Amino acid sequence: MNKPEFVRVEYAELTVPQIEQSYIEVREREKLDVLCRLIDIADPHLSIIFCNTKRRAEELAGKVKARGYRAEELHGDMKQSQRDRVMGGFRKGSIEILIATDVAARGIDVEDVDMVINFDVPQDVEYYVHRIGRTGRAGKSGRAVTFVAPRDFTKLREIQHYAKIQIPRMPIPTQSDVAETRTRVILEKIRETIQAGGIESFVRIIEQESEGDISTTDIAAAFLKLRMEEGSEEVFGKHEAMDFADTGAEAGMVRFFLSVGRIHKVAPKDIVGAIAGETGIPGKAIGSIRILDSYSFVEVPQEYATEVYTIMKERTIRNQPTGIEPASGKRP
Repeated sequence: MNKPEFVRVEYAELTVPQIEQSYIEVREREKLDVLCRLIDIADPHLSIIFCNTKRRAEELAGKVKARGYRAEELHGDMKQSQRDRVMGGFRKGSIEILIATDVAARGIDVEDVDMVINFDVPQDVEYYVHRIGRTGRAGKSGRAVTFVAPRDFTKLREIQHYAKIQIPRMPIPTQSDVAETRTRVILEKIRETIQAGGIESFVRIIEQESEGDISTTDIAAAFLKLRMEEGSEEVFGKHEAMDFADTGAEAGMVRFFLSVGRIHKVAPKDIVGAIAGETGIPGKAIGSIRILDSYSFVEVPQEYATEVYTIMKERTIRNQPTGIEPASGKRP
């Protein structure tokens, strides 16, 4: 070309107005718990969580799946057949949470993504616009939340300057917020059940019980309390509290997920030594150990499960945080 000219179109605003944007100031070690609370409260149909590296996406996917969420990772090193399988499940809704890197996200074009969460603040400010653009598509509304650690505020200011926006701060969701949301979900289900009818036989039972010293209000309140304490998993299909009921272990054992693996040069003796040394349980009592690339699984006797979980949550293996969580029932 002779005397070429470069033309650049400047937009007044790079992000679409139907995307509700916010950020949460959160320490690194608290990110996983805050993420689970946020998902429980928002209850998105489909969501994408962005990480800056492949290793980060793999580790987070393992932890999120261990907590009972239907999630899968997506990164550039995966085979095309693997990526097709994950994206197919995501589009169908059998996978509700996609944990992706920026490289993998370039090919994501799903209209029904309700929420995007930046687990890591993107290193390139343009990636922020690209990431949140995965939601709010085809004229629909969407929500984007960015986790900002103390060291990330400079990058957050760069993003706001580049995108010509002000991103508001939102408070860290608490367990009380999760409980309030669960209560609303239960009450909504109750309203739907009443409207559907067919509850006459149950009404008679309640009326008979309320003829004594228990009022119908007390009965309803007690039932709600029981549902909150015992049935919250059925309402959401996921949980944040410890649950040793179905971890895929042998009878009498509990299987735990650990966020350390071969890439951390971890061997079975390291896991046995750390657990036995920190908790005092006999090393020979520790059961099956399976070590994968970026995470591992270990089984311990059920009577020691709470002690192992509580203590090892604050410990390390080969100088790496254990990231210990009760495993999901399905074995990888």
